[in-house]
Amino acid sequence: EEIDIKMYDLTRILGIFLDNAIEAAAGSQERKINLTINERNNQLIIEISNTYKEGQIETIEKLFEKGISSKGKNRGLGLYKVKEIIKKYSGVELKTTKNTKIFMQKLIIQKHM
Repeated sequence: EEIDIKMYDLTRILGIFLDNAIEAAAGSQERKINLTINERNNQLIIEISNTYKEGQIETIEKLFEKGISSKGKNRGLGLYKVKEIIKKYSGVELKTTKNTKIFMQKLIIQKHM
């Protein structure tokens, strides 16, 4: 079975997600990170969720803009780069959500049988 993304691009995306999750969780009170990988309906679904400090994330859309970061100046290339990588693949989708305590990235990758 093949997935619809090159392995180096997937590795880059996961590295960015995990780096961000570790930094955000370290600044929160609960300090939790969850990583799940599942297969469903010819899809590989990777979810990374983490706690974050209240007020650290304003809007999800802004996080994907070049140079925008919740971590201060001279940052903000990671999620922008993720967005650029995902644009190259028609079979890859990213869903980003948050509530008052948890930030979650869900990467959905089509599989080819």
